[in-house]
Amino acid sequence: MANVLDRMRDDLALKNLAEGTIKHYLRYASAFLAHHKQSPSKLKEKDIRKYVLNLAQQHPPATVKLHVAAIHFLYEKTLRRPNLVRNLYFPKVPYRLPDILSREEVYSLLNAVSSPMYRAVLMTAYGAGMRISEACSLLTSPTSTASAASSTSATASGPATAMLCSAPSC
Repeated sequence: MANVLDRMRDDLALKNLAEGTIKHYLRYASAFLAHHKQSPSKLKEKDIRKYVLNLAQQHPPATVKLHVAAIHFLYEKTLRRPNLVRNLYFPKVPYRLPDILSREEVYSLLNAVSSPMYRAVLMTAYGAGMRISEACSLLTSPTSTASAASSTSATASGPATAMLCSAPSC
């Protein structure tokens, strides 16, 4: 079984997947193989399905989805037996809406920051709906006191420049 996991590791590396994805796929495939205690080539479709149904009763859908993805990769790419997982479906993961802060919560959050520079970054990020990585990569150019506007570049998601107002009158 270690041979199968080594081959799977090589296949995952050839596909150039992220290191975290490789680690999770190998862990879930290893758990699958340890559960069955026999060569994966000897397993039938009903054995795989029974394993996934058992997982679905014990874990949330997002975790089961990762297990299914690892099993799919194992059988489709590494073992080259896609017919065994053809009818193995990914569970639907419920979409969760983000929490919306009240006006008072936003006010207290902004007032909790004592440094004017950090408060300006936080206000800009919140006002523009930025991700934290975008806010961390903000660059500013010198501002003109007459226009009270500054050019800001955020390179987190690509080269982009936005004009941001730094005065209430903008």
